[in-house]
Amino acid sequence: MGTTSFYDYNPEKSSVGIGYTFITRKYWGGPYNKSNKKLLIDYAFQHVDSVLFHVGAENFRSQKAVLKLGAEKINDIMFNINGVDVPYFEYELRKS
Repeated sequence: MGTTSFYDYNPEKSSVGIGYTFITRKYWGGPYNKSNKKLLIDYAFQHVDSVLFHVGAENFRSQKAVLKLGAEKINDIMFNINGVDVPYFEYELRKS
């Protein structure tokens, strides 16, 4: 069905990234991505105050999904992927 993960745990900032999520197209548009993210977010907030999402600047579907979770865009960043700088947006969801 797909995969996702935690990454870039930062105890000083009390944050962790959630991402590298890939869901088979058959499961797009249903409850799967949101419920999957909710499980990870609920678990993360037992240990950190902030969850970060890094979304490609042209990945409009994922940008909308992250905004629906309540995250806010906090940064424009570049990731070097195979020697090529690729623009990304960083979103943050804070524990309420």
